Amino acid sequence: KELLENALDAQADTIEIELSQAGKSSICIKDNGSGIEGDDIETVFKRHSTSKIQTADDLFDIHSLGFRGEALYSIAAVSDIVLRSKTKPSDSGWDIHLRSGEKLQLKPSAMPNGTEIEVKELFFNTPARRKFLRSDTSEINQILNIVIPYALLYPSRRFKLIHAGKPLLDLNPAGDHLSRIADVLNLNKNFIVEAQKNFEDADLTAQLFLSDINILRSKRDLQFIFINGRPVQSKNISFHLNDVYRLILPPRHYPFFCAFLTLPA
Repeated sequence: KELLENALDAQADTIEIELSQAGKSSICIKDNGSGIEGDDIETVFKRHSTSKIQTADDLFDIHSLGFRGEALYSIAAVSDIVLRSKTKPSDSGWDIHLRSGEKLQLKPSAMPNGTEIEVKELFFNTPARRKFLRSDTSEINQILNIVIPYALLYPSRRFKLIHAGKPLLDLNPAGDHLSRIADVLNLNKNFIVEAQKNFEDADLTAQLFLSDINILRSKRDLQFIFINGRPVQSKNISFHLNDVYRLILPPRHYPFFCAFLTLPA
């Protein structure tokens, strides 16, 4: 999740995730975003470091998804990690290798613009935590549950997810949210109603994609809520949306919905 968010914050329009053994052996994320400057390549692994806030006031107006350094510090502490990155103005990129948080190597690297992060042997030095990882199928489902909401949020970006050499997702940029929703979730566009409303008094905008009676689910597995470009869980919003559908759907059947809410940070 953190690595995917960093790629999106770097304005990457192509993100490729490759997994081995459901991520237990390796997780590799490549993007063509803005990259990391050579002077910062070591700093990003320091605790509490971030390039995403410039002033204290930014803490009350956050529009980025994550804090790069905090994520990489935590991941590096429990894995073998290689980060390669190149910015557009630079002649070459940089390659840094850490294991258990200790730097093993730092060298220039010939590579295209963007960032590539490879995480191997996750929790190799914390066997108690590794023991709590679930089956490959369960871990893959958890990863899909992370990637799919961001794919819905960013229809103009390309997402590719590969496991054991086989593509699980391969999503080309879509022209709008409705096209991406239909593509990712395998839904018929004709059965989806789109609505938008601005609540000026509350400085709130709501954009909704709602299924009609032709889409019936036995579970609430296709219900997504986003606030200011972030996937969230809200029992309150979810309850009220499902409550409306109780008027038109058969008992024990649930709708699809995507709710995009925008409000002051």
